[in-house]
Amino acid sequence: MRTGRKPDGCAICFKTSKFSLLSSNPVEFFRRNIPLLDRDNVGLVLLLRPLFHCKATAAICVANTHLLYNPRRGDIKLTQLAMLLAEITNVAIREDGRFCPLVLCGDFNSVPYSPLYNFLREGKLNYEGLPIGKVSGQEQFPQGKRILSIPIWPRSLGISQDCMYEEQQKQLEKERERGEAKEDTLEASEEIIIVSQRYILEFG
Repeated sequence: MRTGRKPDGCAICFKTSKFSLLSSNPVEFFRRNIPLLDRDNVGLVLLLRPLFHCKATAAICVANTHLLYNPRRGDIKLTQLAMLLAEITNVAIREDGRFCPLVLCGDFNSVPYSPLYNFLREGKLNYEGLPIGKVSGQEQFPQGKRILSIPIWPRSLGISQDCMYEEQQKQLEKERERGEAKEDTLEASEEIIIVSQRYILEFG
């Protein structure tokens, strides 16, 4: 996948003798109507099926990206990453609510143990009040005094603070609530059966 008219982009290569392609999902970070996302960077998310015998999984998600370089625009980096993670969630989640194995690749333009790196490693980041130039850790002494506030990206992007598409998150929450309600019903039924058995034993 290439971005705009530039000659570079992202690619994921795999052996067709080992995997078959289930889906290819390009992620275009540029949004014409959102000033924060005016950069030509991209991501790519594939869903592959192993052709060799594999008991553990029926599919593998592989993602690749190249985030913005600019050390002083941590807000853009985090937003681009959120967009990529939302697409990964959309592709990698299975019918049972669990995720298939994920391989995440890319040039994240960040250094080890920076806030962006730790976000990927730990799965969470409290970015409120974080200086915008410290997100990637690329500069030892970042210039500028701008700090991040919640939320970074506008609601119009359609991505939640959990880095999921909002519509998908609402659907998953409804399914989870239905599942919990079903479990409560089953537990209540089991209690009724137990009480009935005690009644038969004591008074039968």
